[in-house]
Amino acid sequence: MVLVTDFVGTEVSQELLDDTAQRKIRGAMSAIHKLGVVHGDIRLQNIIMQDHGPGAKFYFVDFGFSRFTVDETELLDETANLNFLLRSQWKRLSYSKSQRL
Repeated sequence: MVLVTDFVGTEVSQELLDDTAQRKIRGAMSAIHKLGVVHGDIRLQNIIMQDHGPGAKFYFVDFGFSRFTVDETELLDETANLNFLLRSQWKRLSYSKSQRL
């Protein structure tokens, strides 16, 4: 048996988490949640980026802990976790850049 998949892209790096990227990542999460799916393992390593710049697209991978839900609270909690992750990475990057100046 052979499993063949498309090459989607590369891991998201902290340097690429600008406002536009964060908005697109939230949009990708929203698309998953509209299907009633909780990803279950939100971290940067599970967000893949295809292309760079304004045309970049973002995908979530590794759905090993995912499950279907009708509980809106679970979806909101996961969205809050994603928002915290993105803000903390953005703050870390901003702090790191200020230290280099």
